Parts: sequence; structure tokens; C-alpha cells
Amino acid sequence: MRLAYYRPQAPLPQDKILQLMRLWVEDEHCTHVMNRFDIDTSYKPCTVNAIGESCQTPFHDFHQDISAMEGWIAEAMCNKTVPIYVTAPGSKDMFGAHPSREFDRHISTSLFFWLYSRRFRPYRSNVEFGRFIAHPIHPAHLTPGLEPNALAQDVVSMHKAICSQVDSLVGKHKPKWAWAPHDDRDVYCDPRVYLLQPIFRALVMIFPSQDCNLFNANFTTIPVFLVLTGVTEGLSEPITFEFLDTKVECQRFSDTLIQLPLEDAILFVEKVEAREVAAYGQRPDLATMDQELYQYHLKLNGSEHAEEEMVRLGWEGEIRLECPSSEWVWNPKKYPDLAWKLWELVNDEELVWHDLR
Repeated sequence: MRLAYYRPQAPLPQDKILQLMRLWVEDEHCTHVMNRFDIDTSYKPCTVNAIGESCQTPFHDFHQDISAMEGWIAEAMCNKTVPIYVTAPGSKDMFGAHPSREFDRHISTSLFFWLYSRRFRPYRSNVEFGRFIAHPIHPAHLTPGLEPNALAQDVVSMHKAICSQVDSLVGKHKPKWAWAPHDDRDVYCDPRVYLLQPIFRALVMIFPSQDCNLFNANFTTIPVFLVLTGVTEGLSEPITFEFLDTKVECQRFSDTLIQLPLEDAILFVEKVEAREVAAYGQRPDLATMDQELYQYHLKLNGSEHAEEEMVRLGWEGEIRLECPSSEWVWNPKKYPDLAWKLWELVNDEELVWHDLR
């Protein structure tokens, strides 16, 4: 946790302590979501098994059968707006050659920073329970050279299998460890706070990383596919591409498949998300959150160390950090020394990471 490096001298005013705690929550959220984009820790399901065939391909053990999905992977998909299937890992380097795993890592991490820089608003964004605009999935063994409709069909089949597997893990108890106290609330995908969003089931994005040039990746204009899965459950109304802005240039392959720039695709996702929030509110609803349950999940993420720091900094009275954390900070500009950013984009391409010291 980067905030561990920041040790201000006590005592501090209580509102400044709360602002530090919100920074801690943001920091934990950023680290958690970024790890899902890392090529080493992202979800890499086996495409061959997903379409009902036996996988005989080399290195199958490095990928996962969907039926063997672990609970923490399922939970990481919850509260994300749209899945991004990063297909054909192996973006091209400046010489047009297929690169090493490091190139895949660079593309995935850069995609995360591009999305995060669009979505994140310090002290104000909803970062509870892993909420984010997207979740990456790196399908393995996709047939190379598939035409768009066939590619979309394979990805949708895989996605429906993944969603069914996530549903099967909802409420399953986590393993009991001898070195850690067990609680009946230790379950995967607790439906009170973790939800596989209806848009996540209904809409899929396909990001063709093989089309990326590592040293000249303008993410705004990278062409991606948006695919409708046919699922409408939980939506205020079915998603259609008629909802797309008429000014957007896109290629329509069918009523359920289009190709358009990444920037326009994300704007479309955000527009659909805003429609659903207007109809049903945030799901799960933070306004009606069980505060005891929120306290429990904060402790799962290490808040006991944050509370110890609050006491060290001079907090007086009972410590009760209530949901949502976006209401902990009343005036973000009051303390200039805390007016920091996790990231800063220079000239729309070069990214500079800022640590809080």
C-alpha cells in the first residue's frame, strides 16, 4: 500500500484524518483493479473447453477451465460494468514482430491506466466493493484469423459460460484457514455487496490487442467490437445500438455486432450505465448499505491497520467508517498537501505515476 510511506506528524484534525482514510480506500481500490489487468494475474479461460471440446493445445495448464474458476476470480468480476475480452495477446512491437510477454503486460496495464484516467475522480468516485467500468478477460486458444461474426459467436458462448460459473459460486463459503479466524460471512460474491451487473451479462467488448503497436498505441482510436449477448434480464430495457450517437463512425456487421473506436465504445457503455442507474439506482445500493456489513468488509481489506493509524494521528472517540467513503471528505481542497493524483497523463500518451510521500 503506497500510503504506508506517508507518515504525517500527529496530531491531525479529524477531517484531515478522514481524508487520509479515503485516500487509503482509493489506493486499495486502484491496486486491486490494476492487478486484474496484469497479464500474470488476469483471468485466462480456455476457449476450447468453453465451446465443449477437449483442449489438447500446448501449455493448457497455464490457462483455466471455466468450470474450475476460483471464487476470488468470480468476485473480481462483480460490480464491473462491462467485460473486455483482450483477444490474440501478442501486440506488435515497432518492427511488426510478435513480442514477448512483457509487451502483453504493457498493453494490458496501459489499457487500465487509460480507463482509470477517464473514470476516476479523487474523493468522489464510487470505489466500494471493486466498482469499476471494466474487467479484462484474456481468452486462450482463440482460433486465429476468425472473421468478426465467428469471433463474436465464440466470445459470447464463452461469456455466457463464465457468467453461469460466477452464479454458481455466489454465497459459497471461503476456505477455512487454521491461522485465521473464520466467520460465517466469509463467502464469495456476497449478493448483498457483490453483483454481476446486468450490463456485464448483456454487453461484451472485444479488444484486439494484435492490432496495437506498442510504441504508438493511441487507445482513443483503437478499433474494438461491441457485442450484444441477447441477455436482457435485470435491464430497464434491452440494449440496442440504436442508442449509439448518430455522429459515431462505426461498422455494423449485424444488429448485435459493431466495430468502433475505443473512446466511442466506452462512451456508449457509460451512456447505458447512466440509463440503468437512472432507472434502478446503483446496484448494490450504497444508501441502504448495512453498516455492520460494510465495517466487516473494510476489515477484510485491512482497515484494522488504517484504524491503528487513525488513533496514532489523534482520532478521538469511536472509529466508525461508514459507507459510502465518498462522503468522508467535505472539502478536498482544504489540505493542499493531500491534493495528490494517482496518475497524470502528459500529452495524452506518456503516463507519470505519483506516489504519496
